[in-house]
Amino acid sequence: MADYIFSLGLIPVQEFIAEARRSRDLRAGSAMLSWLMSKVLEKLEKEVEAKVIIPHPGALEPFKGKKFPEILKQVKYSIPNRASGYCAADSIEKLKSVFSALPEQCLQKSWKELFQEAFQHNNPFPQIAGSEQQRESIQKAFANPPECPIQLIWVIQAVADNKNKARDLERIRQLYDDVKRTRPIIPWNGKSISKCDQCGRREIFAPEDTFKKAWEWWQKQVKEHPSVKEGIRIEAGERLCLVCLAKRFAAYLGDSGKRFPSTSEVTSRVWRSKIEKEPELAPLLNDLEREMGRLRVMRFDDPESLYYQRSLQKWENSKGLAKEIESQIGEIKKVKSALAKKLKSGSFEIKEDPSNYLAVLMFDGDNMGLKIAGKPGELPEKLHRFSAAIIEKYDEQNAGKSAQVFYIGGDEGLLLAPIETALQTANEIRNLFAEVVGDDCTLSMGMTIFDRQRPLGGAIRLARRALETSKALEGKNALTITIQTASGNEFSSTAHWGASWDRVSNAVQLIAGLSEKGKLSMGWAFEVENFLHSLPNPLPERWGDALFRKAVESEVRRITLRKLQLPPGPPAEKKTRRKEIWEDQLLGRQWFDDSAAGQGIAPLSNQLHVIAFLCRESAYQAEYLSEQKEEGEIL
Repeated sequence: MADYIFSLGLIPVQEFIAEARRSRDLRAGSAMLSWLMSKVLEKLEKEVEAKVIIPHPGALEPFKGKKFPEILKQVKYSIPNRASGYCAADSIEKLKSVFSALPEQCLQKSWKELFQEAFQHNNPFPQIAGSEQQRESIQKAFANPPECPIQLIWVIQAVADNKNKARDLERIRQLYDDVKRTRPIIPWNGKSISKCDQCGRREIFAPEDTFKKAWEWWQKQVKEHPSVKEGIRIEAGERLCLVCLAKRFAAYLGDSGKRFPSTSEVTSRVWRSKIEKEPELAPLLNDLEREMGRLRVMRFDDPESLYYQRSLQKWENSKGLAKEIESQIGEIKKVKSALAKKLKSGSFEIKEDPSNYLAVLMFDGDNMGLKIAGKPGELPEKLHRFSAAIIEKYDEQNAGKSAQVFYIGGDEGLLLAPIETALQTANEIRNLFAEVVGDDCTLSMGMTIFDRQRPLGGAIRLARRALETSKALEGKNALTITIQTASGNEFSSTAHWGASWDRVSNAVQLIAGLSEKGKLSMGWAFEVENFLHSLPNPLPERWGDALFRKAVESEVRRITLRKLQLPPGPPAEKKTRRKEIWEDQLLGRQWFDDSAAGQGIAPLSNQLHVIAFLCRESAYQAEYLSEQKEEGEIL
């Protein structure tokens, strides 16, 4: 019996996960990929004695023998979409037969099981008043699943008796990449009707084949369904294909009295934690959450959205809601008004509403394929420990309020975080990677900050683009933050980990009043940016002039000290604090050192833009402070 090295992967991955409007869609898509990969690897273990090297075998254990609802409900670790290892067979023909059968025996079979289970107990349209023909069409559609949306790529190659893991893994990695690049594109022969709102690729589900009739059916029938009016599972006007409908309904299979958090819940975490610490406010927050719990019992899909005045007003003005839901929303409004009044009247540095913005963080190790091939006996185990460490760190019992894990697999992952903890979370992950995996391996990250009511899919795609920007930087090992405002504007900042992002983080802490060293005015970032844009052109050429940069540094330092408020103390102590804040916290001199020559103001301007946005949109009540002279006297 000969030995072979294999490599296989699921496609598409990022596109499939990004087909999400809600957090449940995102989690369901990620869990589906891990579940399907577990089925493939289990089959190979049984049929050809597969010994997986990448990912670490420990990653597979939580998935073995589990149905999808169990995976969705209890498994926190995710299996990467790519795997490599050794297997054995009497002939290459036998192996080809086993691998060729995987799509049908594992992917399509498991997909059919999932699809039927998703709709078996959760008929989405049980009370739609349509014709007999329409009802029969609906039943038929949910009884016969579409083709599995996930495909499998695989390669196998014979190996010598004296296995050399490093050599074998590098050869199979190159072969896999070649096959992936040259695979044929499968044509899509769809119908001439509207595409799905969520994926934008497949046709919407409707019992009619024409665009006009399909649209009329959704508008006249689905929007009148009571559960649709209340936003349960699907929303009025939301047109989904059968795949995205399956993902949406499968997301509810893991329910066991505990829901997967919505974007509103994640976004409001820091705001709620600040209120919980105030004895005068905590009872009102408890009352608010109790009333939201009653609304959840009525199958209202996202009670946490009612922390926000604009969402509360939207539901208050909705027509056709069930009387009990309408009444309960009125009760929530009363408690929310009482809490807002208390926040206004007190000296609390907390806004009346949580921030509307949150962050998607997407990370990936740099050149890990090559590094693992060089250390096949060491790195897979370290990456497994890294994943487990992230899960433990952001478990609800530990730091669960600062971030929400969606997908972790080896050196890559996807998390959501409130805007207030996004930078902290990014640095924690990067430091944890260095600590567990080693300083000789680096990590890049893309972060998108977006409005909680925007579809998650678009934010994930932006985070992927930001990650690609980080990896395109020379040496990689970088973070890119892309901010998408509620109005649709976008701006980004990219830099290697280290001084640049330390400055941003420290500035945000100073403006939010979270630093013991002092407090920086909310207007600091705006004024410095305005000054930089007022400088004479051509700026890149002038920026190479050391004397010019020194003059700019002096003016920016002067602006900073005017915008700085220090704790009471003797003049000498204040002088020391000012120096520490400028040199150690804001790293002022590094903005204008020789490495900045030729860069112009763009990197600085982008950083200041990010600082200003993070402070303005957080739940912290940032202030415009009285201006001071450099000596600390009020002007």
